[in-house]
Amino acid sequence: MRRAVAIAVAVAAALGATDGRAAGRRKVAVLEYRAGVEQAADLTPRLAERLRTTAALEVIDPVEARRRFAPADAQVGRCANDAACLARLGTALEVDEILLVGLSKLGDVVMALQRIDVESATVTAQLTEVLPDDGALSDDRLGGWLKRLFPPAVFKRYGFIVVTANVAGADVTINGQSKGETPLDGKLKVLAPRSYRVELHKPDFAPFAARIDVPPDATVEVRAELGRAAAPTPWYKRWYPWAIFGGVVAAGAAVSLVFALQPDQTTVMGFIQR
Repeated sequence: MRRAVAIAVAVAAALGATDGRAAGRRKVAVLEYRAGVEQAADLTPRLAERLRTTAALEVIDPVEARRRFAPADAQVGRCANDAACLARLGTALEVDEILLVGLSKLGDVVMALQRIDVESATVTAQLTEVLPDDGALSDDRLGGWLKRLFPPAVFKRYGFIVVTANVAGADVTINGQSKGETPLDGKLKVLAPRSYRVELHKPDFAPFAARIDVPPDATVEVRAELGRAAAPTPWYKRWYPWAIFGGVVAAGAAVSLVFALQPDQTTVMGFIQR
């Protein structure tokens, strides 16, 4: 099978945001409120990054929030846990939702996570956890908290495949599932990150196959060049029919030779000639 002449991978950082906006991804600002707590200084940035890399959301971390709205931190402090106040901050940040990370010390360091919907100004989900004394938190544990707060569908991420070919009417399959014939209309949306096998088949053309990796929020373009399949060699131009035929002739000659010599070995009188 012939492989791709070109496989163009759109950079996720450049095209991911575009694809995300086109798909109407929900925008979430991850903000922090601390009540005299110095532990787990990197908790909120890590939660924001974890959410960004595992969920189909457009995530605004505290640094970006301050860039968009300079008094964001002060506003969070004034709002405390007032959902309506935080929703107004979300409007200023132009987001759909706020994930508030609240840290307080009541003997232990207590973390409270709240999801505030900006449009309805209500808390839609919340979670409270006691942080370990050493502050050690694995990515898996952070991810577990987020999956308890957000619905499973949020963690399904997608990429896109674009298939073009130099011929029309070629059947396109991805991981064995038919996606139509070339030229295909638009992008094919697929789960990501994942590997996919792209194949094109058309009668009288050599089949084409390529294996690609699709990152989340990226577009991978496969440009297939299908060439004409080599015509089968006529039977009379192949070496083996002639070899077989020649063998039969040779064998026939040997047999004929035996029978041709047999009568000459004996005279009419029955004596063998020397």
